[in-house]
Amino acid sequence: MRLLSNILLERYKMAFRRKIKGFSPAAIDAIENYSWPGNVRELENKLQRAVIMSDSSLIEPHALGLAEAPVSAETEKGYESITLKEARKRLEVRLIEAALNKHKCNIKYAAEELGISRPTLYDLITKYQLNAKYTLE
Repeated sequence: MRLLSNILLERYKMAFRRKIKGFSPAAIDAIENYSWPGNVRELENKLQRAVIMSDSSLIEPHALGLAEAPVSAETEKGYESITLKEARKRLEVRLIEAALNKHKCNIKYAAEELGISRPTLYDLITKYQLNAKYTLE
């Protein structure tokens, strides 16, 4: 669903001349965990509405009309087979990415939201090799 969602997003961004960068991590999770009973047509309608109505550079779950993805039994099983260290790493990466996306890669505001110092955030970005993915301010 992620690939199809990205293709449709590009189509609607161009059609409506919107400057949307992509999906938030929460929106990606919501898209991937939603059952899509209306199939592609439902996805198209939700994305088109989100592009038109979005006042942000990232599409969020609420713009799609989807709740943030709940923790599913499948997700919980995935965590049963990993160590606490790996689970912590996954959560830290997810929270850091969400804060950076929300604040358009502004380190100061992302660090404030996360409740850590800017140097600590820089260290975590380096540790998890996120610096290649983000252009930081």
